[in-house]
This record gives sequence, C-alpha cells and structure tokens, in this order.
Amino acid sequence: MREILKENWAFYTTSFVFLLGGLVVLFNIQKGDEILYFAAERNEDLDFAFVYITKIGEAYIYIVSILVLLFVSVRYAMAVPLVALSTLFISLGLKAFFAMPRPVTYMYKMVDSGEVQLIPDLYMNIGYNSFPSGHSMSAFAIFTFLALCFSNKRWTAWLAIPAALVAFSRVVITQHFLMDILAGSLLGLVIGTILYYLVMNFRSGEGKWYDEPYFKLGRE
Repeated sequence: MREILKENWAFYTTSFVFLLGGLVVLFNIQKGDEILYFAAERNEDLDFAFVYITKIGEAYIYIVSILVLLFVSVRYAMAVPLVALSTLFISLGLKAFFAMPRPVTYMYKMVDSGEVQLIPDLYMNIGYNSFPSGHSMSAFAIFTFLALCFSNKRWTAWLAIPAALVAFSRVVITQHFLMDILAGSLLGLVIGTILYYLVMNFRSGEGKWYDEPYFKLGRE
C-alpha cells in the first residue's frame, strides 16, 4: 500500500489539496452558507455547465472506464463493476445510517420564500439521504482507480480534477452540503485505493489472459 501511495503521490496530493481547501471553508462557515452563496450568485451558463459536470459521477463514467481499461488490462476492466457496486452499497448504507436532510429539505422555508434560488427545471433530491454525497464518492472512487491503473504517472494527477469538479457541482446545484461532498470524496478515494490494491494483488497464476490488454494498439 505504501508503494501505491508513493508512486501516485501527484494524484493523491492534488486530491488532498481539494479536500484540505474544502475543510478550511467548512470550518469557517455555518451549515447552509455555501448553499445561500451559490443561490445568490446564480449564473445560467455556470449552472448549465455544472448540471452536466455532475453526470460524470453517474453510470456513464463506469462504461467509459471499462472501455479505456481494456487498452490497459482486462483484469482492471473487469474490476470496474466492483468499484461501482462497492460505491453504491457503501453510499446507500451510510445514507440510511446518518439520515441527514438534503439542502432543499433542511432549508425548505427559504426555498418556499424564494430566498434560495434553485436551478429551473432541475430535479431536486429531497428527504434524509444527504450524507455522504454518492456522486462525490463515485467520482473519486473511479478516478482514483483509473489513476492507479495507468503506468504513466506524469499526467494522472489531472484525473483528480474531474472528480473534484463533480463533488463541487453537487453544492453548486443545491443537491448537497459541503460536508457531504468532502466525506463522499474522501471515502471514494479510500474505496478506489483499496480495490486497486486488492485487484493488483489477486494472483491465480502468471501469464493469465486477463493480465493482458484486450485491445493492443500497434501490436499484432
């Protein structure tokens, strides 16, 4: 595990900069201040962008990841559904355990009065399943897994950026509080790392077909 952290220091450093920055903000605001800020600063173009950025944390990214990893190793590609299912069940379990209100539920009086401006025509999640953010967990889990699977580590730090943007989008579009996305992001980072470690260390003999790329670019 120490070797994984050492080899991928750039990705982890980038991820922790995002988490640390979020924690600094979290400890200097009251719960809901982040929601009020973005509600007061609504921008049609920015809202439109983040509505689509948030979708990166959904099922599409797992399909894309399988296709990409087929160029790296069938073993890694086959593990992607495990990342998806682990994230899903852990997210659902923690949401049920903590049962914390969504921003719209928590601030319903402000929403009804118009003090909290929502994005028009966007479906808003309500109820008591806000903590932790499943999209944030999903994005960090799969992007961490991808970053660790690639042998070229010079550019994998960039993979932390779309994961962070997905997490950030959940606050911008009023689906989660800041603490929700930070917890989800950290858990996703841990899930992606642990699953990569387990998959990498799974051995059932040398030279198995699933250790080779399915698509071999430039090779016969």
